[in-house]
Parts: sequence; structure tokens; C-alpha cells
Amino acid sequence: MRRATLAAVAIGAAALLHAGRAWAPFHLVAIDEVFIGTADCPNAQYVVMRLTGAGMVFINGQDVTTQNADGSEASDFGTFTQVLDNGALGAPFIMGTADAAGLFGIAMDREASGQLVFPDGRVCFGFFQGMAVDCVAYGNFTGDNSGGGAPATAPVRGMALVRQTDTMSDEDDFALGAPAPRNNAGDTGTLGVCPGGVDDTPTPTEGVGLATPTATAVPTGTVAACVGDCNGDGMVGINELILGVNIALELQPISACPAFDCQGTGTVPISCLIQGVSNSLNGCPALAAAAAPPIQRASGPPGARRVAAG
Repeated sequence: MRRATLAAVAIGAAALLHAGRAWAPFHLVAIDEVFIGTADCPNAQYVVMRLTGAGMVFINGQDVTTQNADGSEASDFGTFTQVLDNGALGAPFIMGTADAAGLFGIAMDREASGQLVFPDGRVCFGFFQGMAVDCVAYGNFTGDNSGGGAPATAPVRGMALVRQTDTMSDEDDFALGAPAPRNNAGDTGTLGVCPGGVDDTPTPTEGVGLATPTATAVPTGTVAACVGDCNGDGMVGINELILGVNIALELQPISACPAFDCQGTGTVPISCLIQGVSNSLNGCPALAAAAAPPIQRASGPPGARRVAAG
């Protein structure tokens, strides 16, 4: 974390040098979470910051900036235009796109005007005494990451870079995890449906006519044909795995994806999550069976499609 050096001394000096002007602290802030979007909703991006000192609410005019893989400047993600209401120690605040607000059903403290760099780059908040307040480099970032050590792992669509510790090493401090956007009002978003809609029609293989599957809800008490296939497209995407985890944690109802109810109990036990991961990596059993040459099928796709978490 790139906090201003000798913050206490700086505050005292500012009080002396700027007598008569209000001191506006915003420099004790850490980036906690970076989300780069999902495969279905790539523009649903956000950055969550956290106050590491009480009263750090004067963020008006502070930017969230981005850098390319080589360290060159990219477009700003956006600029805050307000003072935070909640200045408690540990209070979060968030900047994100309109798609992120719709996907997670949460109000952004500031709507982003730009996009984050993916998959290799750096994102920073604020500027204080000649340096960024806090930054996170990720992927194959080769630019100057002073004070941050080696970059964090590259982000994956559908997963967030989530702070685990605070050792001033991005590689050690951040790991991939389920997205959990939080705003200054204390609200936490949950993964929903991309506001722009999702195209559930699979891309046909050239020269082969494939039947378009129809998304069919699996009622509670019925074991799903392909565990984790929430939208019935014959595949299990990373966003569907995250939804399954949220249901297992009771952050979402089972009705959000009945296909994870592999035991017909109206719940999502760990065994069902594991089956969903297997189907994501190896393809749905129905499609795999259709690919087996000894069995003649009247119709259906010729093989299972492997899903990449990217």
C-alpha cells in the first residue's frame, strides 16, 4: 500500500502551512477489490476502496487512474465529485460502471467514465504529496510498481482481485475471489443478470448445424441434467459457478439457478458445487454423451465444449 510517508507529520505541517483553510484528508485509503467484468458482461467493472483512517472522506476531485502493461498512462477510470457520508474507519466506497451497478444491483458512489485495463495493467486511487495513494498492479505488468512489489495474478472474467493481507506486495496481498462490491452506504451487491441482456445462443461450428438449446428452469426437487448450467445453454460458465457459490452461502435463493440443486433438496451442498466445476472444465454430461461415436443420436451437437474461465 502506498500511503503517504509520515502521515502524522504531514497533517501537522499542513495545519501550519495552510492556516485558515480546512484540512481535507483522503490519503489513508487502500484499494480492496478490482473487478474486470464477466464473459457475458465485460463492461461491468468496479474498484472498491476502504478507509484505513477515520475521516478520510474528502475524495472530491480524486481520480481512479489506470496504466497499461508497460506502465504507460491509460485513460482514467473516473473522478470522484463528492465528499463521503460515511467516514468510519474501514468504511468502503466504490467507483464502477453502469453495467456493474445493474449486474450487482448496487448503487455506485461514483459512476465510472472509463474502463479498466485487462488483462495486464495497474489501477491507482488518488494523488497525495507527489505519489498515488494506493495502487494495484496485476498480470504481466512491467512498469514501475514502486512500493507494491511483484504484480498480483492476472484478473479473470467473473472473478475479482480481492485483498487478503497488507504486506505492500501486490502478489501476496491479492487473490482471485468471488466479487462482493460494497458502497459507502454499507450495501453489498450480489451477482445478477447483465443489464444489457445475455446472448444464450451458442455459436455453431462451421459446416455443422447445431440445435439451439432452450433454457428450461429446473424445479426444486428435480435433479438437474447438467449441474451448474443455469441458463440451459449446455455449458457452465465462471459466472454460473460464482452464482452457485452465492446460493450455497445463502446470498442468493435457489431459484436463481435451480440447476445447482443436484440432489433435489432445494439447497446447494459442496458436492453440487464440485460437480458444477467438473462440468465447467469437462463439459456437460449430456453433450459428452452425444459425442460418443458408438451411440447413434437423431440430433444434437457432436461434442462437448470446454469452457475457459477468461
